[in-house]
Amino acid sequence: MAADSEKTVRFTPEEFRQLQDRMTRAAQKTSHLAAASVLEQFAGVIEKAPVNTTSQEAREGAEAMRRAAVAEARRLAQALRDGAESG
Repeated sequence: MAADSEKTVRFTPEEFRQLQDRMTRAAQKTSHLAAASVLEQFAGVIEKAPVNTTSQEAREGAEAMRRAAVAEARRLAQALRDGAESG
């Protein structure tokens, strides 16, 4: 990297590629972590949603589906966090 003046900085093609790669990885990590946060919030909302049904069988089915949806949202959130960390 060479500075022609206080306001101009020149990069070699390799330096520019490395900088671009670092910026891309940082943006992807931020996106992955944001998506993981949204999935965790979604799981929390689903988990707290009441199951209002008169049939015991329907209630058990709805609760099982809710548990499955919460587990899948949290699994995806963890995968995104793991992906963000591994870069």
